Amino acid sequence: MVTDARAAVDMLEKLEIIDGRRVYVTGYSLGATVGLYAACLDERIGGVVSMCGFTPMRLDTASKGTEEIRGYSHLHGLSPRLGFFIGNESRILYDFHEILACIAPCPILVVAPTRDRYATFEDHFLLCITVPPLRILP
Repeated sequence: MVTDARAAVDMLEKLEIIDGRRVYVTGYSLGATVGLYAACLDERIGGVVSMCGFTPMRLDTASKGTEEIRGYSHLHGLSPRLGFFIGNESRILYDFHEILACIAPCPILVVAPTRDRYATFEDHFLLCITVPPLRILP
């Protein structure tokens, strides 16, 4: 999926009417997660809009009653090796605050849900405040 997003940037760069330095990605849910990973790995992506795009992985434990990190490893196959950390989420080597930091200083808009069954607003807020210089809008 990330490869597909990067291939789309390849294609857009070839179009005369597109300024390759101003390509942004946006997505909802899994598409937003893919956009974050793609922007982290591809410096040609100028910014990201992530709507309900992630759950902090180290906080996504069985006690939350959500998909847990199984969503990334088993259900969607985005990061299959995360499955090795099920039950040991605190040992995951990276989390989304590092991904957001890799994308910075490019603009990032994180739309965090207040009633998402997979992630709490509090989890998003706690993760986002660890990434300076992000501005948290009320």
